[in-house]
Amino acid sequence: MLDYVPHLHTPLQEMCMIFITIHIVMTIMAPNLNLNILDNKEVYRMEIKKSFCVREGMFTVQNILELIQINSSFDCEVSVKRKEKIINAKSILGTMNLFIYLRSGEEFTIILDGEDAKYAEQQITTFFEKQSTGTTILSLG
Repeated sequence: MLDYVPHLHTPLQEMCMIFITIHIVMTIMAPNLNLNILDNKEVYRMEIKKSFCVREGMFTVQNILELIQINSSFDCEVSVKRKEKIINAKSILGTMNLFIYLRSGEEFTIILDGEDAKYAEQQITTFFEKQSTGTTILSLG
């Protein structure tokens, strides 16, 4: 019967094997878990959709520019959907073009996707509530 003799590695070989293992975990497994290991904190992406109903006088040029400035302060993606058209809500041209033609009673949806989506949702909701008292908010989950 043969005796088992473990293979001995030098310290340098051991360090290389540990480095390769960490590299594999960070490059292959972490992105699939939406986990940011490099910062030593858990970061989960979140997508939130929230619909609003337009009220009379809700969107002036000044209000739209303020909204774009607010949207640009977030790391998450901020989009606006109206009917089948989706625009980047951080873009001045696209956002102006979409909001300037909205009429009272029409509905639009804000789509937030990213790490700070929940915070962005709170800030954008507060902005719309200030623009028009009685803004109807329909949460889509």
